[in-house]
Amino acid sequence: MKTLCLLLSLFTFTSSTCSANLFSVDESLSTVGFSSIKLQYVVEPAVIKKVTGNLDANGVFVFRLPLSELNTGIPIRNERLNALFFDSKSFPQILVKGKVDMDILNADEAFLQRNIPFSVEIFGNKHNEEALVNIVKINNNIAISSAKPVIISAANYGIPATHLHKLAETVGRIAISNTVPVSFSIVLNKSLRRGIDL
Repeated sequence: MKTLCLLLSLFTFTSSTCSANLFSVDESLSTVGFSSIKLQYVVEPAVIKKVTGNLDANGVFVFRLPLSELNTGIPIRNERLNALFFDSKSFPQILVKGKVDMDILNADEAFLQRNIPFSVEIFGNKHNEEALVNIVKINNNIAISSAKPVIISAANYGIPATHLHKLAETVGRIAISNTVPVSFSIVLNKSLRRGIDL
């Protein structure tokens, strides 16, 4: 009897967990990109891959950006951004949270553009942002991409100015902007509900 109760409890927990996380981020297709700007005109692009996260049945999403997957195309630049600017040993990821409207989740198909507010946590500090995004939903898949770049300022997240100065010293004290344009492309797939064989 105890075994049956345990199995039923486990089944209920599994079902509720799977239904709560309605969509999961496809990390092989999801990226977040930004460009650092030197001397006001030298643009150096970077991308963060292997984004993870989920979108639940209430429309609430949580995305995690691992700074270990930051790639500028130049290994030493990746190391300097992680160590000198982001301090990724102490703060290994960027956290993004927000909510999409329920009508998007309930529709079989959706093709629309909307402003979505969300919070970003960098360096242990949260700040609210807003993005104009394109949303495409077809059956069990959702694609969310930026319609225009979001301007992110390091000052809003408490990243010390000295971090930027240290980074600048590695490139001959060239001035580096503390704001960056950010774009993103997130693909989510509907999570499969898994039962338990009794």
